[in-house]
Amino acid sequence: MIRKIGVLLLFLLSLTGVSITPESLSASQEYGGTATAIHLEKAVHFTSADETDVVVPAGRYQIEPTVEGRLSLMPEGGETPLVLDAKATDSGLDLSAPIALSVPSGENVHHLMLLLPDGTTLDTAGSYSGTRTRGPSAFLSSASLRTALDARLLKPVSPVVRYKLKESVSVELLKAVALTVQPGQSSSGFQDCAIITSSGYVSSVIAQQTIHDPPGVGRIGPVTTNPRTPYLRTLPAAKNPYRCAIGSATVTSVGSPGRAIRAGDVVQLRVTSFVSTGGYPYLSGYWVEDLFQLQASSSSMTFPQVVVGAAFVNTNPSNQQSNMQSAVQRMPNGASLGFEAFLGGTSGGRIGCLYKPASGGYGGGNVTCPPGRHWPIKP
Repeated sequence: MIRKIGVLLLFLLSLTGVSITPESLSASQEYGGTATAIHLEKAVHFTSADETDVVVPAGRYQIEPTVEGRLSLMPEGGETPLVLDAKATDSGLDLSAPIALSVPSGENVHHLMLLLPDGTTLDTAGSYSGTRTRGPSAFLSSASLRTALDARLLKPVSPVVRYKLKESVSVELLKAVALTVQPGQSSSGFQDCAIITSSGYVSSVIAQQTIHDPPGVGRIGPVTTNPRTPYLRTLPAAKNPYRCAIGSATVTSVGSPGRAIRAGDVVQLRVTSFVSTGGYPYLSGYWVEDLFQLQASSSSMTFPQVVVGAAFVNTNPSNQQSNMQSAVQRMPNGASLGFEAFLGGTSGGRIGCLYKPASGGYGGGNVTCPPGRHWPIKP
């Protein structure tokens, strides 16, 4: 029965152009006959538990889950494990025992996964080049995961691992993702940015900044860069010189023929907003991408607290209100804003919007998304 399921999945994947064969899984061969062991044939860059780049050398590793839901890799013959950041998703499978998979995906991406008996999959995606892709890391699709598992089980492992589908195979798994994002119409005034941690907040990066050259440096005009550097959005208020205007956003399935959001699905929202800095004096501001992630309970879900704009206010309370008003004055026409929704790591749609604080206020304002509004940052 299991082999018939594997053949059916291979047929379905062939219709979509996805090709995963036992030969393409040569980097996921077990050692010692252990189901939770893998072999990397070459070094791979992953994200560590503290969100820094870590190179995992070629070699043999035993994979275990940590209490925090990360992946712990113990090198063969080693004493110190490497702990990698991981995302949890539902494999759609009931397994008799844990099993690890090491799956190349395309020319540059490599997935390490630990499938647990309760159906949870801990997945971390790395790259051979060390270059991170824009946006949230895509999960391996459920169909591709099961095909990889079939190929893995062609070789005996201990303990013997058997699995069955939690539900029948559905072509719905192979449908494109189509989502809409509807931002809330109003925003709060500038406040403690850490409030977003209760809304599924994951991480932030500086996506783009424009630096205006000081006199005499030998260049003319502003220089725009895309640094993709980590940004500490949620520092405690006493140490954070920035405050955030908070809004909301609702993600909804478009419907047929797109794959609908279902209860238990992981939905991600990436919000790109402007940070008004006051100059320094040559940096007038920059755009930050915040990533949020929640588990759906229906086909529509709301992220109740997301950043739609931010401003430098200083850490001295006596200066903060005047600095908030100065930030509003620097945005008389508002600031560009962008929302992009993801289902299972796949982008389902995005929308360009505008955050406009009320004149003379402290950051409170409205969010609109006029038709044809441009995306906030340059490609």
